[in-house]
Amino acid sequence: MKDLGRIGFSEDQASLLEVATDFCQRRSPVATVRRLMEDELGHDPSVWAEMGDLGWLGVAIPEAYGGSGLGLAEVVPLVEQMGRRLMAGPFVSTTLAAQALLAAGTEAQKLEHLPRIADGEAATLALGEPDTDWEPESIAAAAVRGADGRLVLSGRKVLVTDAAIARRLIVAVRLDGAPALVLLTPEDLPSGAL
Repeated sequence: MKDLGRIGFSEDQASLLEVATDFCQRRSPVATVRRLMEDELGHDPSVWAEMGDLGWLGVAIPEAYGGSGLGLAEVVPLVEQMGRRLMAGPFVSTTLAAQALLAAGTEAQKLEHLPRIADGEAATLALGEPDTDWEPESIAAAAVRGADGRLVLSGRKVLVTDAAIARRLIVAVRLDGAPALVLLTPEDLPSGAL
């Protein structure tokens, strides 16, 4: 039988776990969790800012775009400790939106938006629709090119985590008959859309 070695944390992961354990214990005690459950925002902006200062929002973003250049494996210790302490905030939705932007964004979009995400601007994904089954072929929201070349969107998205505070939204639409992702800011949306 072949020895596959041991599975363990890398040095970076162990360091992040240690910092995350201490941070989440201090910043998300039970009393704070209970208070935030009644809060309209649902998270503490000062804690979110501290996460940005610690570099957590850029852990899985390459250095060329303002991040640490680590990977999603290094995000795991952070999320694990947040979950243990019921720490609220847009960390997961922001991390997933950054990964979608890395995978599907243009170079110009990555250069403009990823550093802002790494610095603390929340982001999210708008994928779900009222009557879809999560298959790309089922996307009903549409994007059509207007006469000025800009996209005009129609449709409805549901279950968009952290939409009210996100400064970047990655939206799944049908464009030219095929599934596509569109990057929006709240200023791109009509008043009252969120």
